[in-house]
Amino acid sequence: MFTKYLLILCVFIVSFASNSYAANVQPQEPEDNIGHFCNMTITNHTASKAQLFLKNKPNKPLWFSTIRDLFIYINSPEEDQRILAIYVNDMGIANWDSPEPDTWANAYDAIYVIESKRLNGMGGASIVPFTNTDKANDFIKSYGGEIKNFNSIPKDYIFSID
Repeated sequence: MFTKYLLILCVFIVSFASNSYAANVQPQEPEDNIGHFCNMTITNHTASKAQLFLKNKPNKPLWFSTIRDLFIYINSPEEDQRILAIYVNDMGIANWDSPEPDTWANAYDAIYVIESKRLNGMGGASIVPFTNTDKANDFIKSYGGEIKNFNSIPKDYIFSID
């Protein structure tokens, strides 16, 4: 009986500690980091980047040169899905050619413009993150597209871009 309660307590403590740690994961700046898929230096690309933290590597994010690459990763069952946190550059405040430090936003809270005329940092069709709907609509007025949330970007769009 004691062992059962001890086991429950241990599970609770580990769960609480994991969730507390997830809340403390902060975005990093890319510096000379390499993109997970493209194996190229992140800072050599224009437009929004992404960083994804895994539970088993909470201090070393995976970097993505484009938001499309991020969505390919999270929609690929062969990739590690033990995700702790994801951040994207908020293109409502970031410079398109070189997103500045401190323009990171929680990817789950962002909205995304798809099907615009603006190309991503790899020269393909873009998925552009914003935290402000008005700024996303301003972007759409200039470049076209439509707004989607994190979970509503169609998989056929993610996998068929370019």
